[in-house]
Amino acid sequence: MSNYNVTPLHFLVDTINQRHVAAYEAMPDVSQTIRTKIIEPIKRWYERKATIMELEYLSDRLLADIGITRGEILHAVDGNIYRRSARDELLFRG
Repeated sequence: MSNYNVTPLHFLVDTINQRHVAAYEAMPDVSQTIRTKIIEPIKRWYERKATIMELEYLSDRLLADIGITRGEILHAVDGNIYRRSARDELLFRG
């Protein structure tokens, strides 16, 4: 015979503990959430800003060497720039 008597209070405490464990296990990893929602966007913003500043520091001649103008810096950093190739130019002209 068992020495442990299950009283309503014991049952209630055990049920609450089980629910807390289940809720904790279902909760996403907080450090991962902080990293993906806060740290990574700040890091991307800082890297973007640093790249823009470096490109703005270059002369117009150096910018032309890499194929962009000063007005295209933001588009180039964001990846929203399209350059026509020589073949495209020939096709475009007709």
